[in-house]
Amino acid sequence: MGHLLSSAIKMQNGTVAAPTLTINFTDFGGGGATDVYKNGSYYASAVSGTPLVVPIVAGNTFYVVVTPPFLGIGSWSYYINGSLTASGSGTSPTYTASGTNAYSFTTFTDTGA
Repeated sequence: MGHLLSSAIKMQNGTVAAPTLTINFTDFGGGGATDVYKNGSYYASAVSGTPLVVPIVAGNTFYVVVTPPFLGIGSWSYYINGSLTASGSGTSPTYTASGTNAYSFTTFTDTGA
């Protein structure tokens, strides 16, 4: 039943919402970075305190590289539709967009002092 309703809505609207990718980066101590890669190529660097919205479609791949300042710390957390899915430091795994999911990374760096 749900599949029929979904199909009817898609037919009515004529379009299917695209997946989204948002990067939220906070650099607490200065000197850290979060670089975003899309389909294997560098896309952009996130700016601390300003969400970076990356246009994606189903099938696109993406990952982040968090670089802490010298002797500092940095990490990333990965969410799908608001639910924490994975976390770590350095380079995240490569993820593939599908459907109409909302993907996001929350990253931070600090001097560790």
